[in-house]
Amino acid sequence: MAITAWSTKDHLGSMTFQKDDGEVVNGYTVGASVIVPYTSCDVAELQNNVYPGVANVAAGATTTARGKKIVRMTMTAPAHSSWFLQKTINDWIGGTAGFLAATTFDTSGWSFCRYEPVLGNQRYTAGKCESISLSYNAAGGPINVSMSWLAIYPAEEGSPDTFAAPTRVTGKDYDTGDVTSTSLDLLRSFTWTAGRAQAPQAIADNTYYLVKITSHSLGGTLSVEQSPTASGGNQVAVAANTLNGTIVFQIGPSSTGVKFTCYVNRDSRRRVSPGNAPGTEFWDYSLADIANTSTTGYPFIVAAGS
Repeated sequence: MAITAWSTKDHLGSMTFQKDDGEVVNGYTVGASVIVPYTSCDVAELQNNVYPGVANVAAGATTTARGKKIVRMTMTAPAHSSWFLQKTINDWIGGTAGFLAATTFDTSGWSFCRYEPVLGNQRYTAGKCESISLSYNAAGGPINVSMSWLAIYPAEEGSPDTFAAPTRVTGKDYDTGDVTSTSLDLLRSFTWTAGRAQAPQAIADNTYYLVKITSHSLGGTLSVEQSPTASGGNQVAVAANTLNGTIVFQIGPSSTGVKFTCYVNRDSRRRVSPGNAPGTEFWDYSLADIANTSTTGYPFIVAAGS
Protein backbone atom coordinates (compact mmCIF):
# COMPACT_ATOMS: atom_id res chain seq x y z
CA MET A 1 0.00 0.00 0.00
CA ALA A 2 1.42 3.39 -0.97
CA ILE A 3 2.03 6.00 1.68
CA THR A 4 0.26 9.32 1.25
CA ALA A 5 1.43 10.89 -1.99
CA TRP A 6 1.84 14.60 -2.64
CA SER A 7 2.20 14.25 -6.38
CA THR A 8 0.35 12.76 -9.28
CA LYS A 9 2.10 9.48 -8.45
CA ASP A 10 2.63 7.56 -5.23
CA HIS A 11 5.82 8.92 -3.68
CA LEU A 12 7.00 8.44 -0.12
CA GLY A 13 6.58 12.02 1.04
CA SER A 14 7.62 15.50 0.05
CA MET A 15 10.27 18.10 0.81
CA THR A 16 9.36 21.78 1.00
CA PHE A 17 12.27 24.10 0.20
CA GLN A 18 12.03 27.74 1.26
CA LYS A 19 14.49 30.39 0.14
CA ASP A 20 16.23 32.29 2.96
CA ASP A 21 18.73 34.50 1.14
CA GLY A 22 20.65 34.96 -2.07
CA GLU A 23 20.34 36.46 -5.53
CA VAL A 24 16.78 37.48 -6.38
CA VAL A 25 16.97 39.17 -9.82
CA ASN A 26 17.34 35.90 -11.74
CA GLY A 27 16.56 33.48 -8.92
CA TYR A 28 13.60 33.02 -6.62
CA THR A 29 12.53 35.76 -4.24
CA VAL A 30 13.30 35.33 -0.53
CA GLY A 31 10.46 33.38 1.06
CA ALA A 32 9.53 31.51 -2.12
CA SER A 33 8.75 27.79 -1.72
CA VAL A 34 9.40 24.77 -3.94
CA ILE A 35 7.69 21.44 -3.18
CA VAL A 36 9.54 18.30 -4.28
CA PRO A 37 7.78 14.90 -3.92
CA TYR A 38 10.50 12.33 -3.32
CA THR A 39 10.93 8.57 -3.50
CA SER A 40 13.77 8.35 -0.97
CA CYS A 41 15.30 10.71 1.56
CA ASP A 42 17.94 10.42 4.27
CA VAL A 43 19.12 13.04 6.76
CA ALA A 44 22.29 12.61 8.81
CA GLU A 45 23.16 14.97 11.66
CA LEU A 46 26.93 14.64 11.92
CA GLN A 47 28.70 15.46 15.19
CA ASN A 48 31.84 17.58 15.07
CA ASN A 49 34.81 17.82 17.42
CA VAL A 50 35.88 21.36 18.30
CA TYR A 51 38.97 22.57 20.11
CA PRO A 52 38.39 25.34 22.69
CA GLY A 53 41.08 27.95 22.17
CA VAL A 54 41.54 28.93 25.83
CA ALA A 55 41.99 25.36 27.00
CA ASN A 56 44.45 24.53 24.23
CA VAL A 57 46.43 27.72 23.95
CA ALA A 58 49.45 26.49 25.94
CA ALA A 59 49.51 22.74 25.32
CA GLY A 60 48.31 22.56 21.74
CA ALA A 61 45.05 21.09 20.49
CA THR A 62 44.54 18.32 23.03
CA THR A 63 41.17 19.21 24.58
CA THR A 64 38.10 18.49 22.49
CA ALA A 65 34.40 19.15 22.92
CA ARG A 66 31.28 18.46 20.91
CA GLY A 67 30.47 21.28 18.51
CA LYS A 68 27.41 22.12 16.48
CA LYS A 69 26.25 19.34 14.20
CA ILE A 70 26.35 19.54 10.41
CA VAL A 71 23.24 18.29 8.64
CA ARG A 72 23.62 16.41 5.35
CA MET A 73 20.43 15.61 3.47
CA THR A 74 20.31 13.34 0.43
CA MET A 75 17.19 12.65 -1.58
CA THR A 76 16.02 11.13 -4.84
CA ALA A 77 12.95 12.38 -6.69
CA PRO A 78 11.44 12.04 -10.14
CA ALA A 79 12.02 15.12 -12.31
CA HIS A 80 8.58 16.68 -12.04
CA SER A 81 7.39 19.49 -14.27
CA SER A 82 6.21 21.54 -11.29
CA TRP A 83 9.71 22.12 -9.91
CA PHE A 84 12.21 20.78 -12.49
CA LEU A 85 12.90 24.17 -14.07
CA GLN A 86 16.05 25.97 -15.14
CA LYS A 87 15.37 28.61 -12.49
CA THR A 88 15.25 26.01 -9.72
CA ILE A 89 18.39 24.15 -10.79
CA ASN A 90 20.39 27.34 -11.30
CA ASP A 91 19.27 28.86 -8.01
CA TRP A 92 20.20 25.73 -6.07
CA ILE A 93 23.57 24.94 -7.65
CA GLY A 94 24.64 28.43 -8.76
CA GLY A 95 24.74 27.49 -12.41
CA THR A 96 25.95 30.91 -13.62
CA ALA A 97 27.16 34.15 -12.07
CA GLY A 98 23.65 35.55 -12.38
CA PHE A 99 22.50 33.15 -9.65
CA LEU A 100 25.34 33.88 -7.19
CA ALA A 101 25.56 36.62 -4.55
CA ALA A 102 27.24 39.68 -6.05
CA THR A 103 30.04 40.10 -3.48
CA THR A 104 30.51 36.67 -1.84
CA PHE A 105 29.64 34.54 -4.90
CA ASP A 106 27.71 32.18 -2.64
CA THR A 107 24.76 30.16 -3.85
CA SER A 108 21.34 30.89 -2.40
CA GLY A 109 20.49 29.67 1.08
CA TRP A 110 17.43 27.45 1.45
CA SER A 111 15.69 25.87 4.41
CA PHE A 112 13.92 22.57 3.94
CA CYS A 113 11.18 20.71 5.73
CA ARG A 114 10.70 16.99 5.19
CA TYR A 115 7.07 16.02 5.26
CA GLU A 116 6.80 12.38 6.19
CA PRO A 117 3.37 10.96 7.08
CA VAL A 118 4.81 8.22 9.33
CA LEU A 119 7.83 9.78 11.04
CA GLY A 120 6.53 13.34 11.13
CA ASN A 121 7.96 16.61 9.83
CA GLN A 122 11.64 17.52 10.20
CA ARG A 123 12.93 21.06 9.58
CA TYR A 124 16.42 22.28 8.73
CA THR A 125 17.66 25.80 8.01
CA ALA A 126 20.64 27.59 6.46
CA GLY A 127 21.10 24.92 3.79
CA LYS A 128 22.99 24.93 0.49
CA CYS A 129 22.95 22.44 -2.37
CA GLU A 130 26.12 20.39 -2.92
CA SER A 131 25.17 18.33 -5.95
CA ILE A 132 22.43 17.51 -8.44
CA SER A 133 22.52 14.32 -10.51
CA LEU A 134 20.19 13.22 -13.34
CA SER A 135 19.78 9.59 -14.40
CA TYR A 136 18.15 8.37 -17.62
CA ASN A 137 17.52 4.79 -18.73
CA ALA A 138 15.98 4.01 -22.11
CA ALA A 139 14.27 0.92 -20.66
CA GLY A 140 11.69 3.30 -19.23
CA GLY A 141 10.68 5.00 -16.03
CA PRO A 142 11.08 8.58 -14.82
CA ILE A 143 14.17 10.77 -15.01
CA ASN A 144 15.54 10.47 -11.47
CA VAL A 145 17.10 13.45 -9.73
CA SER A 146 19.44 12.85 -6.80
CA MET A 147 20.52 15.75 -4.60
CA SER A 148 22.79 16.39 -1.64
CA TRP A 149 22.44 19.36 0.72
CA LEU A 150 24.35 20.74 3.71
CA ALA A 151 22.68 22.66 6.53
CA ILE A 152 23.87 23.95 9.91
CA TYR A 153 20.64 24.15 11.90
CA PRO A 154 18.78 20.91 12.57
CA ALA A 155 15.22 20.99 13.82
CA GLU A 156 15.99 21.21 17.52
CA GLU A 157 18.49 24.08 17.20
CA GLY A 158 18.42 27.64 15.97
CA SER A 159 15.12 29.18 14.90
CA PRO A 160 13.64 27.06 12.15
CA ASP A 161 11.47 28.75 9.57
CA THR A 162 7.72 28.30 9.54
CA PHE A 163 6.68 26.13 6.62
CA ALA A 164 3.27 25.96 5.05
CA ALA A 165 1.65 22.54 4.85
CA PRO A 166 2.56 20.77 1.60
CA THR A 167 0.00 20.69 -1.17
CA ARG A 168 -0.46 18.28 -4.03
CA VAL A 169 1.57 19.36 -7.06
CA THR A 170 0.20 19.21 -10.58
CA GLY A 171 1.95 18.35 -13.82
CA LYS A 172 3.88 15.23 -14.77
CA ASP A 173 6.98 13.22 -13.98
CA TYR A 174 9.38 13.54 -16.91
CA ASP A 175 10.34 10.17 -18.38
CA THR A 176 12.44 8.81 -21.24
CA GLY A 177 10.00 10.12 -23.83
CA ASP A 178 10.70 13.68 -22.68
CA VAL A 179 14.45 13.55 -23.44
CA THR A 180 15.79 14.95 -26.72
CA SER A 181 19.36 15.54 -27.86
CA THR A 182 20.95 17.13 -30.91
CA SER A 183 24.35 15.72 -29.85
CA LEU A 184 23.62 12.07 -29.14
CA ASP A 185 21.14 9.53 -30.44
CA LEU A 186 20.51 5.84 -29.76
CA LEU A 187 20.82 6.53 -26.05
CA ARG A 188 20.53 3.64 -23.62
CA SER A 189 21.40 5.60 -20.51
CA PHE A 190 23.19 8.66 -19.24
CA THR A 191 24.08 10.24 -15.90
CA TRP A 192 24.73 13.98 -15.58
CA THR A 193 26.13 15.26 -12.29
CA ALA A 194 26.89 18.83 -11.22
CA GLY A 195 28.75 19.44 -7.96
CA ARG A 196 29.25 22.69 -6.05
CA ALA A 197 31.80 22.69 -3.22
CA GLN A 198 30.09 23.96 -0.05
CA ALA A 199 32.14 24.54 3.12
CA PRO A 200 30.78 25.10 6.65
CA GLN A 201 32.45 28.11 8.27
CA ALA A 202 33.06 28.41 12.03
CA ILE A 203 33.06 31.63 14.06
CA ALA A 204 36.34 33.49 14.42
CA ASP A 205 37.87 31.40 17.21
CA ASN A 206 37.06 28.08 15.45
CA THR A 207 35.48 26.57 18.53
CA TYR A 208 31.87 25.73 19.06
CA TYR A 209 29.55 27.16 16.44
CA LEU A 210 29.13 27.16 12.71
CA VAL A 211 27.74 30.39 11.36
CA LYS A 212 27.25 29.78 7.64
CA ILE A 213 28.11 27.65 4.63
CA THR A 214 30.15 29.26 1.86
CA SER A 215 30.23 28.25 -1.80
CA HIS A 216 33.28 27.40 -3.87
CA SER A 217 34.14 25.69 -7.19
CA LEU A 218 31.64 24.15 -9.62
CA GLY A 219 32.24 21.07 -11.76
CA GLY A 220 30.66 17.83 -12.88
CA THR A 221 30.67 14.69 -15.00
CA LEU A 222 28.65 13.11 -17.79
CA SER A 223 28.51 9.38 -18.58
CA VAL A 224 26.75 8.14 -21.72
CA GLU A 225 25.83 4.68 -22.98
CA GLN A 226 24.80 4.27 -26.63
CA SER A 227 23.12 1.24 -28.13
CA PRO A 228 24.77 -0.95 -30.79
CA THR A 229 24.50 0.33 -34.33
CA ALA A 230 26.38 -0.31 -37.56
CA SER A 231 27.09 3.40 -38.00
CA GLY A 232 28.05 3.96 -34.39
CA GLY A 233 25.32 6.50 -33.82
CA ASN A 234 25.62 10.25 -33.58
CA GLN A 235 28.70 10.37 -31.38
CA VAL A 236 30.27 13.56 -30.17
CA ALA A 237 33.43 14.45 -32.09
CA VAL A 238 35.59 15.06 -29.06
CA ALA A 239 39.10 13.64 -29.11
CA ALA A 240 40.43 12.07 -25.93
CA ASN A 241 41.77 14.59 -23.41
CA THR A 242 40.63 17.49 -25.56
CA LEU A 243 38.61 20.44 -24.27
CA ASN A 244 35.88 22.42 -25.98
CA GLY A 245 33.55 19.59 -26.94
CA THR A 246 29.84 20.34 -26.57
CA ILE A 247 26.97 18.00 -25.70
CA VAL A 248 23.41 19.28 -25.61
CA PHE A 249 20.29 17.55 -24.31
CA GLN A 250 16.86 18.69 -23.18
CA ILE A 251 14.34 17.34 -20.71
CA GLY A 252 10.76 18.45 -21.21
CA PRO A 253 9.00 20.55 -23.86
CA SER A 254 10.24 23.73 -25.48
CA SER A 255 7.95 25.93 -23.42
CA THR A 256 8.76 24.70 -19.90
CA GLY A 257 11.53 22.12 -20.26
CA VAL A 258 15.21 22.43 -19.30
CA LYS A 259 18.07 22.54 -21.80
CA PHE A 260 21.57 21.43 -20.74
CA THR A 261 24.58 22.61 -22.76
CA CYS A 262 27.65 20.79 -21.48
CA TYR A 263 31.25 21.80 -22.23
CA VAL A 264 33.23 18.62 -21.90
CA ASN A 265 36.58 16.92 -21.85
CA ARG A 266 36.42 13.30 -23.07
CA ASP A 267 38.03 11.14 -20.41
CA SER A 268 37.42 7.64 -21.76
CA ARG A 269 35.62 5.57 -24.39
CA ARG A 270 34.86 1.86 -24.04
CA ARG A 271 33.15 -0.59 -26.37
CA VAL A 272 31.48 -3.86 -25.43
CA SER A 273 31.47 -5.77 -28.71
CA PRO A 274 30.25 -9.37 -29.22
CA GLY A 275 32.67 -10.66 -31.86
CA ASN A 276 32.78 -8.32 -34.82
CA ALA A 277 29.30 -6.96 -34.26
CA PRO A 278 28.76 -3.27 -33.42
CA GLY A 279 29.19 -2.82 -29.70
CA THR A 280 27.64 -0.74 -26.97
CA GLU A 281 29.63 2.46 -26.50
CA PHE A 282 30.41 3.93 -23.08
CA TRP A 283 31.61 7.54 -22.98
CA ASP A 284 32.88 9.37 -19.88
CA TYR A 285 33.31 13.13 -19.81
CA SER A 286 34.34 15.80 -17.33
CA LEU A 287 32.32 18.99 -17.40
CA ALA A 288 35.26 21.31 -18.03
CA ASP A 289 35.50 24.85 -16.68
CA ILE A 290 36.70 26.29 -19.96
CA ALA A 291 36.86 29.99 -20.76
CA ASN A 292 34.90 31.14 -23.77
CA THR A 293 32.36 33.82 -24.46
CA SER A 294 29.37 31.53 -24.30
CA THR A 295 30.03 30.16 -20.82
CA THR A 296 32.18 32.85 -19.18
CA GLY A 297 34.11 30.06 -17.51
CA TYR A 298 31.21 27.81 -16.49
CA PRO A 299 31.32 24.06 -17.31
CA PHE A 300 27.68 23.94 -18.40
CA ILE A 301 24.70 26.15 -19.08
CA VAL A 302 21.22 25.30 -17.80
CA ALA A 303 18.59 27.21 -19.74
CA ALA A 304 14.90 27.12 -20.59
CA GLY A 305 13.89 24.62 -23.24
CA SER A 306 13.93 25.68 -26.86
